[in-house]
Amino acid sequence: MEAHLSDEPDIKQKLRELQEHYAANLPERTAKLSALWQRSMQAPQNPELQQEVVREFHTLAGSGTSFGFPRITRLAREIEYTIKNELKKGHGLTAHLDTQVSALLAELQRAASDNPEEEAGNDKDLHPQPAESPPLDPRLIYMLVKGREQREEMQQQLRHYGYAVAAMESLQQLENALQLQLPCTIVFSIEQLDEGAHALIKQLKEQDKTALPIIIVSAKDDTRQRLTAVRAGADAFFRIPLDYAALMDTLDQLGHHRHTEPYRILIMDTAPETASYHAFKLQQAGMVTQEVNDPMEIMQHIRAFHPELILMNLSMPACHGTELASIIHQDNSCIGLPIVFLSAETGMEEKNFAMTHGGDDFLNKPVNISHLLSSVKTRAARYRKLRALMSCDNLTGLYNHSSTKELLRHELNRLQRNNSPLSYIIIDIDHFSRVNDRFGFAAGDAVIKTMASLLKQRLRRSDIIGHHGGEAFAVILPDTDAAAASTVIEGIRESFADMRLTPGKDDMPLTFSAGIADSPTYNEFATLTSAALQALRLAKEKGRNRIEIALATK
Repeated sequence: MEAHLSDEPDIKQKLRELQEHYAANLPERTAKLSALWQRSMQAPQNPELQQEVVREFHTLAGSGTSFGFPRITRLAREIEYTIKNELKKGHGLTAHLDTQVSALLAELQRAASDNPEEEAGNDKDLHPQPAESPPLDPRLIYMLVKGREQREEMQQQLRHYGYAVAAMESLQQLENALQLQLPCTIVFSIEQLDEGAHALIKQLKEQDKTALPIIIVSAKDDTRQRLTAVRAGADAFFRIPLDYAALMDTLDQLGHHRHTEPYRILIMDTAPETASYHAFKLQQAGMVTQEVNDPMEIMQHIRAFHPELILMNLSMPACHGTELASIIHQDNSCIGLPIVFLSAETGMEEKNFAMTHGGDDFLNKPVNISHLLSSVKTRAARYRKLRALMSCDNLTGLYNHSSTKELLRHELNRLQRNNSPLSYIIIDIDHFSRVNDRFGFAAGDAVIKTMASLLKQRLRRSDIIGHHGGEAFAVILPDTDAAAASTVIEGIRESFADMRLTPGKDDMPLTFSAGIADSPTYNEFATLTSAALQALRLAKEKGRNRIEIALATK
């Protein structure tokens, strides 16, 4: 079951239902455990049955507190350890052990009839609801910048990247605007950082430490200026004239938390109620989850779900967690995939064994939810960053050539199954060598980064952008035919031709040409890419600074 939080009250209702279901089944579950214990006493030479008894009490100990039954956890754990210790000493299932376990089982069955108790600080106030605030526009920038010409230039240049820029004449006007609409960023010139601006920035940071990044711009760039910006609470500092490609990179980084796809977490636990409980808690934190209850099915779920972390119970029938971790990490596509083990076992020996046999972390049941979320987020983020480094180009942050080809094949197959169109575009900056010859390779790199930033800002999140190499880029537009793709790329072409690409130097107008081919006009990977490349060549032959669409061949 794949799930993602969409409605907080709905999740709370599901949690209540899950707790009620757990409570309703406890008497029957403890009765079955009592019967299982009696069967094991009748077959004292059956080690498999003994291990099953220990495992079932271990599982119960790991779930009780989570569902509001801390006595269940305490008693089940005491029974588990009592049996394990006697077996470890080589005493076997003695009459004395039966007396001890039977007494604890009777107490366990009485506890199963109790009402659930409040969880002791496990996740209270974990997600306090923020006070009502104005809506946030992710494409709006507020600006309190000195100098009309500077304001107008910033408005014009940022508009090319798809941002709307509202220039404020005073701090009071800015404060009034913030009451009605929140922007994605506020830009101050350093001259505007008076006492009132300091107080406003401090207030915004205290309300939400990440929601409104603050950028300071200045005509000077020295330590004193930067220190002033830092003391004001700035998240970034830029010198005028602005490097807009670098500014776009910073805006991407500062606003990344708003646009990040939720982490995908696969939960492997043979106890469905425990898997569902942890799934709901992760969903409350904004993650997507999928539960698996049969270890033998895990690889097919990994291939279909593409998790960024696996949350796995360590002690499972038929397959130990460390064995399953070894199976997963033998698959080349799962190299580096983090695994967090959960276990009711508290001994260091078990923990060390798990950590040296495929585990990235080990959490004791009942799990402290804040610890669970911290471990999962940290390791999933690290894995995502590692995957990005492997698949992305260092200069632009876009997909590299091999990753783009792989994604094109995947999207082509997916959309053909759905009978949906797809457009593939190759973009090439015209006369790019002149930039390197005139301004140097650093300026050439800046132009390439500007093109990358422009594409990222103007295209949809579902679109795929790759650095094809040199001054060339590849774009995949799912659910888009060639005519619609041409309209989109034409708007970007016009903006690129009007942008200031060499800040602090003599402006050098630059343009690009593009070739477009679509599916179903070209259904095969090879013919689609070849047609787009041929259309690009045609655009170059016709004078550059234009877009050509590959027509269907007879």
